[in-house]
Amino acid sequence: MTKNWWVTYGKDNTPIGYWPNSLFTYLKDKGNFTLWGGYVAGPTASSDSPQMGSGHFATEGYGKAAFVKGVQIVDENGNLDILNVNKALVVSSDSTKYTVAGYDFDKYGMHMYYGGPGNLV
Repeated sequence: MTKNWWVTYGKDNTPIGYWPNSLFTYLKDKGNFTLWGGYVAGPTASSDSPQMGSGHFATEGYGKAAFVKGVQIVDENGNLDILNVNKALVVSSDSTKYTVAGYDFDKYGMHMYYGGPGNLV
């Protein structure tokens, strides 16, 4: 086991991100938990909040909202870890600007819709 960090995509696990373990001190050997999602911010702390994803709310679903699918975690032995839906936490800091919907697990991993237009005046 190299302990390097990879992000792969698709059925063929095409590598789209790689971080050698030498870059890390805290995550050098392993991670204790996983998080994914989105974060948006304007150029200043007081600026209006920009859109997230496609700018459509999660409830607008396929073809409108941004989405992730098939998220899987590989354990220290190289095996796919079964994600625990009971430990999932879905949060939106302001559901009038951003939402999460369709959060679920299946044999292909985790999937969810997310997004929103941001500042609504």
